[in-house]
Formats: sequence, C-alpha cells, structure tokens
Amino acid sequence: PVAEIIARDRQVSGEPTAAPALPVGEISRLLRAARSVEEVAGVLVEMVANLVPRVLLLWGRAGWLYGFASRGMNLEEVKLLTLEIPARFVRELCGSELGIDGYVGPPGEGELVRRFYEILGGSPSEIVVVAAYVTADDLWLLYADAGTGPLPPCERRLLDVLLSRSAARADFLMQQTGGEAPPT
Repeated sequence: PVAEIIARDRQVSGEPTAAPALPVGEISRLLRAARSVEEVAGVLVEMVANLVPRVLLLWGRAGWLYGFASRGMNLEEVKLLTLEIPARFVRELCGSELGIDGYVGPPGEGELVRRFYEILGGSPSEIVVVAAYVTADDLWLLYADAGTGPLPPCERRLLDVLLSRSAARADFLMQQTGGEAPPT
C-alpha cells in the first residue's frame, strides 16, 4: 500500500512514480492519503516492518482476534485472513492483560501461544505487542518480533504513535464510508 499511495500521489502531482525509501516522518501524509481501512493497515505494517522485521496486525472484536495484515511472516493471504484467536491469547502471550504500556519481552507459554508459533513457523526470543482502539468495539493489536534474533533497538513509544494514528485514521474512514470493520 505505501508504494501504491506514493505512486498515486505522484501521478496526480506529475512527479516521477518510483517509490524511494520512506522516511518515518511521512506516516501522517500517507495515512491521510489512505482511502480504505485496508490501506491504513498496509501502511502501518510496512512502516513498522522498517523497524522490526516481522509484523502482524490483528483486529480484535467480541473476544476474538483476527489476522488483518502482516509483513515478514511468510503468511499467505488466505492463511492470514483465516487466523482467528481467542482474545485470552494476549494474556498467555504477554503473561498478563495488555495494558496501556504494551509489552516487550519473551513470549509467554501456553497452548494458544504454542499453536500461534506453529502457524508463524517458530518462536522468537523477544516480542513487542501494543494495542489501540479503532472504535469502542474494535481493537488493533500490533505484534512484532525479529524471528530468532533479538529485537532491534526500537522506541516502543514510536510504535504506539504509529498504531494510534493508524487506528484513528481507520476509525475516520469507517465513519466516512458508514462501513463495518472487516472482521465479522
């Protein structure tokens, strides 16, 4: 989505359409240019993938988490979109309820966590998880890891800002279109 949005904007302005590396400061402009919730999610995971190699965005609603967007996970789109996890998974993964501070550390243990990592193809040594509400009923849960390596130096607050800005844009787009959020 990032390359598509940049190319679309450049076609309108007459600039060359090659997609250069994207500075983090471009996030607000890109989010404003996103025309759908799916584009917002794509921009978010691409931006985070510039910081942490493996990224998964889950959409939470009514006690369930649904796969919505990913980068670096080797998840085929069909596999991603059929990913449904009970929300109690977050407690198993993070060792407690996910608070406003998010979570950085080793993944927890439990049956749901084991099955989750079977789908992803292995358990990392360290993870980062942050969450933001899109609407009163919809939550975005951003999960990232570096595979078998340690997490790269990354300001978790930056991930919070990227996620909350993205969630706010998704909420705006849902209100503008009168549309429902993708998971049902």
